[in-house]
Amino acid sequence: ASNWEVDRLYRLVTILRHEAAHPLLMAATKLGEKKFTTLLKFLERFVFRYINIVGAHPSPLYSPYYTEAVAMRSAAASYSLDSLKGKLGNLLTDRAPAQQFRTALLAKLQYSDDSARNRQIKHFLTTLETYHASADKGDKGKKLKANDMTVFDLASTTLEHVYPQNAASALTDSKLEPLKARLGNLTILSGSDNSELGNVSFAKKKAVFSKSTVTLNRELSTYSSWDEVALEKREQRYLDLAIKVFDV
Repeated sequence: ASNWEVDRLYRLVTILRHEAAHPLLMAATKLGEKKFTTLLKFLERFVFRYINIVGAHPSPLYSPYYTEAVAMRSAAASYSLDSLKGKLGNLLTDRAPAQQFRTALLAKLQYSDDSARNRQIKHFLTTLETYHASADKGDKGKKLKANDMTVFDLASTTLEHVYPQNAASALTDSKLEPLKARLGNLTILSGSDNSELGNVSFAKKKAVFSKSTVTLNRELSTYSSWDEVALEKREQRYLDLAIKVFDV
């Protein structure tokens, strides 16, 4: 498995803290590395949407998890992940539909002093970055492919406010001040890029964004200015991508 695939296990177990899936994961080791990593990729995206954002109760997962775990152990050679995918897909439709997911993303992924919440935001944005090229082509389900060349270390990845979190008086915008914690005003940067930017104007940040290794940041450099309209447009970009990416 690649380092990026190994990181999926870290994300699922440590960042999303989805303990209910531990027996399923243990059973899935019987399937071989290829099927195991495939399981990790769609389960991680499912859990983030279903549990961490929408907040659906995990109890409906117990039956499919344990049923599929038994099937994995008893017939590993012939087992197909499509069975589990179908059950999880039905749960998303019934208990975490698209519009509810969009609304919950805006409510829950606002910047705060809560480090756990901010890790969730970083997880969300790095996942969008990883899958957006495939999603933009219309890929979904089995066809959705990750750009697994980059492994984001969440500990060294920082959240950047496009409109500064602590804007100098000369840069203060009364219309953006109440919006600065919103998802649409946030992006990800390496630690060095973030310290270089600080609380400078958007015009100066654009130069850094244009050279970023993060494609979603380079998109920011195409904006002529940063105002409520631009923030809303960026936010809708995140939400539209999320519906395509966080699905099974």
